[in-house]
Amino acid sequence: MDTKAYNSPRIQDIMATWDAKNPGLLHTVQNDSEADVFIRTTFTSEVYGVYAAFELPVMKADMWRYAVLYARGGVYADADAECVQPTQSWWSPDECDAAIGYEDDNRLCNWAFASAPRHPVFARALVTIIERVHAYRAKWGAGVALSTHSGRHFVHHFTGPSVFTSAVQSLLGINGLPDPGHTFQIPGGPTNGSNGTSTPTSTVCIQPKKILNGEKVRNHYGSLWMDEAKSWTKQRDQLRRKLCADRGGDPSTYTKGCEVEYCCGACHGQHACGDLLHCACVNHDNLDHPLHESRLKFVNSPQPF
Repeated sequence: MDTKAYNSPRIQDIMATWDAKNPGLLHTVQNDSEADVFIRTTFTSEVYGVYAAFELPVMKADMWRYAVLYARGGVYADADAECVQPTQSWWSPDECDAAIGYEDDNRLCNWAFASAPRHPVFARALVTIIERVHAYRAKWGAGVALSTHSGRHFVHHFTGPSVFTSAVQSLLGINGLPDPGHTFQIPGGPTNGSNGTSTPTSTVCIQPKKILNGEKVRNHYGSLWMDEAKSWTKQRDQLRRKLCADRGGDPSTYTKGCEVEYCCGACHGQHACGDLLHCACVNHDNLDHPLHESRLKFVNSPQPF
């Protein structure tokens, strides 16, 4: 995580709730440089190349959370997400291989979730990120920044809740959101215990809507009250203003005068242009979506924290 954000007293108080509510849980924080080393030394150069090219720290943090849960398993929560109830109240690894919740009525939550190692959900999230970045580069060029032709919500599209939601939908074979409170059984299993073997199937437990959005975990939305050096939304808008100014536009009105048109051309044959989150299609990825596990093979075996 961003060291500047970690030094915030309010963030430290929020993070302390995880130790207070889960005294037996090993609580680990990685800063930006440690996360970079983890991705670079654990995964292939393809995975690290995508990670290293992201323009904003939040995009790297998004990809890191999927990667660390895929490699090691455990419980992940954003630094500004408060633990209201012990994690065992919403996830038991003996009862469910992965626990996922809702952000709102349109997307699944990526600020808190839990999983056994090597779960297909987090493999699919990583592969979906890689495929979206490769598709963008194929269209616009390898050296063109992802923010240049992707609209204001490029973070959501490439690494955030939108890509995570699409990955889960693709894996479960559904178009809408999964039913809250429902448990899905899917092919491909996580690593089972200390012997390192994998099971032929795995479960995905979709939490009731408020479990990870208030009742058990509460997001304090630090991006709304942190200063510009710490808030990812303010960093994003600063980047977009610079992009607008570079094009000769007025940075003060960039969302109206300089927003880049985006077309969902590969989405179910439709070509509706506009904001990434409002394309006229259910799922941004119209792909036959093999897991491509070879892309996620480990350079070095993931070590415990």
